[in-house]
Amino acid sequence: RVLKDFGIEEDDFVEMFTTETTKKKKEKGAKTSTKKKKDEVVRVLDSKTSQAVAIMLKNLPGIEQTYYAIIKMDKDELNEDKLTKIIGNLPKAEEMQMIRKEEKKNPRVRWDKPERYFKMISKIPVLPLRLRTWKFSLIVDSMIDEATKHLTVFQHACKEICESKSLRAVMNVVLTIGNYMNGGQKRGQADGFQLDLLKKLKDTKGSDGSTTLIQFIAETCKESDPTLKSMFEKEMASILISNSLPEWKELETSVNTIDSQFRANVKNSETIAKATEKGLEDIKKADKFSHVMKPFFASTKKRLNSMLFERKRALSSFQSASEFFSNAMDKKVPLPKSSKEFLGTFQSFVDSFCKSWPEDEKESRDATTETTGKGPRRKKVHSGLANKKKLGAKAMINALKKGIPKLRAIKKNK
Repeated sequence: RVLKDFGIEEDDFVEMFTTETTKKKKEKGAKTSTKKKKDEVVRVLDSKTSQAVAIMLKNLPGIEQTYYAIIKMDKDELNEDKLTKIIGNLPKAEEMQMIRKEEKKNPRVRWDKPERYFKMISKIPVLPLRLRTWKFSLIVDSMIDEATKHLTVFQHACKEICESKSLRAVMNVVLTIGNYMNGGQKRGQADGFQLDLLKKLKDTKGSDGSTTLIQFIAETCKESDPTLKSMFEKEMASILISNSLPEWKELETSVNTIDSQFRANVKNSETIAKATEKGLEDIKKADKFSHVMKPFFASTKKRLNSMLFERKRALSSFQSASEFFSNAMDKKVPLPKSSKEFLGTFQSFVDSFCKSWPEDEKESRDATTETTGKGPRRKKVHSGLANKKKLGAKAMINALKKGIPKLRAIKKNK
């Protein structure tokens, strides 16, 4: 059937519905345009700030959740990393002025996310101070742990060089060899020597151009006491890692900084508590700052006092070590002012001595087997000065004496 069968004129139908269709499209288009205008969000922040805040918000729990997490001091929602990002993207005074100015013009303004976030968190009293105090409470334990660890190692290192029996035994060998090499001179009757000499032993070579004085000393010590190396390593455990310590002045500054920051944050907490009392009612009801920070300050105060006590002990040990070794040296030769250099002298010497300790034939053969995988060799393996032993102690010292005329000992000033 066709339209005429129902009494409908085709031309009238086409004209009627074609016209109506065009009108509907226009009307539809007009509605869409109005809708877009209504949905448009307003931005007043510069593009750089807006982008930075938008990126940060993607890593936060949400604008409202973040707002209440700050008020409730919820560390499950906001950890140290998130707090750091929030602190780095706080609203500035001029930015908040632009937001308020726009709201006066248009009270129903629909803000973009960064502006909406700034507007909400700016309600929290003394926000920057609150966030920094909170962050300090999350990181101070690790700061105290690190400082206390360094103070303990420093204190033990200073004690080791004063109390180690194995160090005294080895230094006695060094002094004896030095006196022998300076025989016939006043310096050949010395009671002590400069500590700098310990650094030079590994670079002091004999007339053969390969054997070092530290190797000869290690060989001599092993013949005298085969257990000396193991005892040396045990007694000087802290010295062997002392090169990882900061300078004493840096360590002391670090401890003082933690102490001063703690005191400052205690005062800040009082300011925050007072400001919160004057804040909005919903903030006062949800606020957990005092509830969280009071027990924190109480427990941290004890740990802080313990760290300060360790600093006192470490300083006392350092002073004792300085006095101990200054008595074994000429007063005209000052000790290094750098604690790192002072302890480093012993660390370098102990490390070189242990590495120069000659291996037994079996130990050397086992090491060769492990490295090459070819099994034990029939040929006898010699180490260090083993093939030089036939020269005898006196011949070796004479050879070293010819090669190193600058080796000298300093007589103790009695």
